[in-house]
Amino acid sequence: MPTPTIAHNTHTPNLDSDSEMSLYHYLAAAALDIPTPTDHHAYLTYKLDVIKILVLNAAEPLYREACGLRVKEIRLLRLIHDYPNITSSELKVKLVLDKTLLSKYLAGLEQRGMIEKIPDK
Repeated sequence: MPTPTIAHNTHTPNLDSDSEMSLYHYLAAAALDIPTPTDHHAYLTYKLDVIKILVLNAAEPLYREACGLRVKEIRLLRLIHDYPNITSSELKVKLVLDKTLLSKYLAGLEQRGMIEKIPDK
């Protein structure tokens, strides 16, 4: 059975240009630049990680402009909204964030008055 291959894109799109390239097309073009080995299942986690990073990097300025928050801060707010009594430890697990970064984001949201920390009794 022949192994599927992906044609490699030689053009790297520029999101800062005035072109009408959608985020989807940008990500698809970027994903095509990832070398595809003969075994189409190899490096899948690597490819997914690269695509995740590309999505976050492309979305970050859009979210900052629209609401002044980072993507991860918005995720934190959504989780806190959905689970009002969630602990920092639970947030850390659900968001797969290290403790230092989580503390930084929580402190920033608290300073802006978007959340309130309630000490555990």
